[in-house]
Parts: sequence; C-alpha cells; structure tokens
Amino acid sequence: MVSTSPAHPLPPDTRSGGRVTRRRAETRRRLLDAAFAAFAELGVGRVRVEDVCERAHYTRGAFYSNFDSLDELFFALYQERATAITEQVTVALVCEERPARRDLVDRVVAALSFDRAWSLVVAEFTLYAARRPALCAQLAERRDAVQEALARVVDDAVERGHLPVSMRSADGLAAAILTIYHGVSGEMLIHRDEARARAWLADLLAVLVGPVDS
Repeated sequence: MVSTSPAHPLPPDTRSGGRVTRRRAETRRRLLDAAFAAFAELGVGRVRVEDVCERAHYTRGAFYSNFDSLDELFFALYQERATAITEQVTVALVCEERPARRDLVDRVVAALSFDRAWSLVVAEFTLYAARRPALCAQLAERRDAVQEALARVVDDAVERGHLPVSMRSADGLAAAILTIYHGVSGEMLIHRDEARARAWLADLLAVLVGPVDS
C-alpha cells in the first residue's frame, strides 16, 4: 500500500465539498466493508486495490473517486472504530450518580467491543506502518487523537491521586486505558476467548482505578 493519506482523520467525504449523496455514501460504505474483509482474510500488505474493487463490485475508478490509496481507506476504517470506542466509553460513564469503582469498571468493560478480525488488521497495519516513518507518524497522530477524545470523557470519572505521576493527568489515564484495552485485544488473537478477555480487562482496569469499594 502506498501512503498518500492526509495527516488528520478523514471526514465522511473529501471530494464533494462536504456534500455526500446517498449513492456516494453507499459506495464508500461498500468499499470500506470490502477492504476490511480483504484485510482480515488476506492480510495487510497483500491486499490490492483490485481485491477491494472485486469484493465491492466496483471499478478502480469508483475506488479512486473515494480514496487516494488503501492506506487512506484503512485510516477511514480506523477513524470509525476510534469514534465507536469513545462513544462506548462515554455511554458507560454517563450516569446520574457517581458509580462505585468496580461498577465503573464493569460498565466500561461491558460497553467496549472485542472484534478479533479488527484486532488482527490493526496489529498487521501497525507492523506495516512501523517500517515506514511517514505512515507511522500518521498512525501515531490518529492514536493521539483517540487518546485526547477519551481523556475528555474520563477526566472526571476516576480519582487519580493513587496513580503514578504519569497517569494522574487525563491524558495519562486515557493512554493507560487504551494500552490495556489494546493489549487485551491482542491477547484475544491468540486465545480466541472473549469471555476470558473481558474478565482480564476488568481485572486490569480495576487495578488501574484503585481498590474495589467495600
């Protein structure tokens, strides 16, 4: 894949002045879904534009009218997932009364999704990008954006006095949560056990936010 994607997360459409027709939105959706399926089945780095077009039943022209490259398409998928994670955590933390710490953990764990195929694609793309400095910088920028969004959500949710200095800020806490979540997702690639992954995530987050309330 050749990196030509912009430095910031993609909006729904970048080639129609912000206007997205129903047909164009459907084309993008089918291309995104086809690419994800191809990445998951064939592996990042082995997928060609032709593979995506064949699965989506579109021409190369349709692909390039929506995306400049497979890298740009991946980052569109990444932005969708990043938005979903932030929304999931937001929903988990929105409540009328401040929950007990273990209840807080359980709400977050229940809200977060585990998708083995997506974890595999992200792991492969991360290794692919790590060997390409410009692409790696773009991936890092997008991960930082996810962390910043999550930091705004968790800022008032957890007392941080017991944490190491590096985790007492909202950004530090968000980084720790994402690191734990991605690490557990990676473990699920090997064990293929979502129940085990959720239990392990709950235990790790419980340690992070402090002693369980009595």
